[in-house]
Amino acid sequence: MTERIYKHLRDIFKESVVDGLKEFLDSFSKLRTYLFGSIGAFYSTKEKLFRDINNEFTIFLNDSPWIKAVMFFFMILFLLFVYYQLKQFFVQAWRKWILIKRESIYGNAIVLLSKGYSKVNKNRHEEISIDEVKGILVDFCDRIRDIYEFKTKSKCSVSIKTIIDLNEEQNGINFNTRVVNLCRDSKSKKRYDNEYNEIEHTIANNSCYQKIISKFFSHKHEDMYFMCNDIIALQDYENSSFLLYPEFNYEIRENESTRRSKWPLNYRSELVVSISPLEKESKSKHPIVGFLCVDCELEKKEVFNSYYDVPLLLGVADGLYDFIKLNLYKTQKV
Repeated sequence: MTERIYKHLRDIFKESVVDGLKEFLDSFSKLRTYLFGSIGAFYSTKEKLFRDINNEFTIFLNDSPWIKAVMFFFMILFLLFVYYQLKQFFVQAWRKWILIKRESIYGNAIVLLSKGYSKVNKNRHEEISIDEVKGILVDFCDRIRDIYEFKTKSKCSVSIKTIIDLNEEQNGINFNTRVVNLCRDSKSKKRYDNEYNEIEHTIANNSCYQKIISKFFSHKHEDMYFMCNDIIALQDYENSSFLLYPEFNYEIRENESTRRSKWPLNYRSELVVSISPLEKESKSKHPIVGFLCVDCELEKKEVFNSYYDVPLLLGVADGLYDFIKLNLYKTQKV
């Protein structure tokens, strides 16, 4: 660990010294033009600049104007050199910190997901029981949860929703299609009681699914995700789980401050992606078989970002598509 820290420090110093020197040399010509172009003005104002300084060094400089000019020039050069070195050091240190942080988060993600995919791939071409399917997917949800709890240092939850009542004439899905919870990560599997399962969860009653399906019908397949790091701020946000909280009515939801104080859900940020192939199957009866949902208790933070997290989860969903389709939709088990 200590050796790794020293290595990062050496890299920072090496890069910052080189970049700082380059920036210093680039500014040197501008400084030289400024100083020598205004040397007359410097002499004409020397009495004003030093009239309040009453010591032997000032007397020496007044008696030696050329030494004064040279010392002043080199003092400016020295200060600029130190400034650019410090500037580049902090710039390189910040860049290195960002890289280390990303490496720790997404490098850890690769390790966790590879272990999860090993179980999926082992059973990819085999029909197994629904309980075995759920067991494998719960383990997968646990790994995704670990990734985002490590990233956010906050409580996160992961679930997989699947689509039922598939209508082949509507490419297997429409706004009235029902969605059911197939599984959750092991920490949040008891998030809701039996009343949750009694509610009719449809595409139309959930903003995240609405947005994704709208993009699907608009052929914007590369944007089939919903991401928001502050869902409370969305006045038109719909969630069928609101039916569990009748006191959280439309009157309360109209005002943002009231929404925040009365918010009933235990998450405030979410990223949802469609479980569908990245390379779209134009002839598939079931181009979307469900949704991979990740949520977090944080709000107004960069919990999720479109540069890393969206491609990561879209890739995960793509990898789960065949496994879920084979084991749940071939005989319509859901």
